[in-house]
Amino acid sequence: MAEWLTLDKLCALPELNGLKRVTPEVVGDSDIAGIFVLEHEEAINWIPKDGFVLTSESFVREGKMQPDNFIAALKSHGCTGLGIKVDCELKQLPPALIKAANQQQLPLVEIPHYYSFGQIMRVEREQSLRFALNRMEQMQRAISRLSDLYYSRAGMERLLKEIAQTLGAAIFLTDTGFKVLVRRIFGGEKWLECQEKLRLLTEANTQLCQLNDTNGNYRQFMLGERTARFYVQAVPDANIYLCIFSEINDLEQEQRLYVQRAADILSLEWSRSGGIERSKEVHESFLEFLKTASEKSEYEVISRCAQYGFDYKRKRVCLTFMPQDLDADVWNTADARDAIVQLIKSDAKDCLSYICSGSNSMTVFLLFSNRISSTMAVAAAQQIGKRYLLQQRACGLKLCAGVSRCYQRTSAIGTAYCESIKAIQLERELGRKPELALYRDGMIYQLLRQLSWQELENICQDQIQSLADYDKTCGSALIQTLKTYFECQFNLSACAAKLSIHRNTMRQRMEKIESLLQADLEAAANGYALYASLCAWELLAGEEKEKGMRPLQKEA
Repeated sequence: MAEWLTLDKLCALPELNGLKRVTPEVVGDSDIAGIFVLEHEEAINWIPKDGFVLTSESFVREGKMQPDNFIAALKSHGCTGLGIKVDCELKQLPPALIKAANQQQLPLVEIPHYYSFGQIMRVEREQSLRFALNRMEQMQRAISRLSDLYYSRAGMERLLKEIAQTLGAAIFLTDTGFKVLVRRIFGGEKWLECQEKLRLLTEANTQLCQLNDTNGNYRQFMLGERTARFYVQAVPDANIYLCIFSEINDLEQEQRLYVQRAADILSLEWSRSGGIERSKEVHESFLEFLKTASEKSEYEVISRCAQYGFDYKRKRVCLTFMPQDLDADVWNTADARDAIVQLIKSDAKDCLSYICSGSNSMTVFLLFSNRISSTMAVAAAQQIGKRYLLQQRACGLKLCAGVSRCYQRTSAIGTAYCESIKAIQLERELGRKPELALYRDGMIYQLLRQLSWQELENICQDQIQSLADYDKTCGSALIQTLKTYFECQFNLSACAAKLSIHRNTMRQRMEKIESLLQADLEAAANGYALYASLCAWELLAGEEKEKGMRPLQKEA
């Protein structure tokens, strides 16, 4: 899966094409993990594993160690190759040194005098960074392929095959007793096919809680009469392990990260296929992430969505359900989840869903095809929400629901969730009993909520304050009359009927309102401005009610 900078690749670079390997009997190529300049014999003990050692011909010639011992010491400390800078008078390296390098299978590189060690180290750093970026890109593409297979419902077998091909290794999915549930054999390890159970040889506890859920562990198993080494990764939220055969080499850092992401996706597939249910903690973790998702990069949002199995490529509308009464008993969201799933299947056949059960709430993402308009998507969500509330009310449970707008952008996944919560919060702040609250219906309130208290008061002072003062002095209800007039879409008869007053009384009230405001209510601009003022007044009234004050009453 990963590609590393090797000694041959380094010597083949145009900037370093003067470097020459002088040990033809050394077969194969070696990865380079870094460059180490050797200036003292004692420093051999500090050479990093897979380090390419640079030194001068004079250091070798004047050193106390014999060539055989010098090369053997480098090899034993994990040196991946030795580069020796030769003087301009010297035509070749000492034959004894070349012979010792061939015997120890340590690549020996001749460095012309016109190359500085600093130049070689700079080129190596640049190339190592490029290879590291390539490895990260390859890993991300591999995770995306695995996510696509999950979204297309390819099944557990196909997911494991993809993981085995990506890692180039045989893999097993086992229970906590290491009984093999599913296997995928890759390459020539056919002897693994007949194994039904991995018998642990280490003394470590095999329970799930004892395994490192983040980094995994290497374990020795007995398979028949042979021992085998596996990298064991606990699958989150499930009593299963992902075991990767790694008899010779350790998994690289990028591969370990890939295995962690793969385990997350396998957990979701295991849950979807009936193996387990996602836990409440997993749901709450995802919802907690969504609260701040708008502040995250698109890469991080996509990675989290892949981790939690959320199809971020579809249009989405978010519904959040919670008890209407904040003091209600704890809501059993597990039973509620089954009911909403059945309702979605019957009402929206072309719609997928993603359901999270939080603490006394349930969030449902309705995932639509991108061909469906945003208006139709919100209408479908509204219909499902209405039916579900009626269904639960018939069972004696009073719930409320918030409905977000429709979004397609990946960065707006968290926005949709927050809007569904805000829609319910707004209803409560306005002193209403929330039922089905659409965020778009309260748009003017949501915009006004972004203003300061003083700015809201200024909006009210311009127009509504005169009505509030008149109501307070005369005991009338002009503000309520005006609000109902807007709700009835400027229909006098409907407004009079709703207020249970005579139509003539209604007309007199409207004339009084126009007189106090010095405004023509039938003019569109005046109507919009008055409606905004009424909304600001309601927000202030809601906040002042919480403080124990009357609407628009000044604090002492």
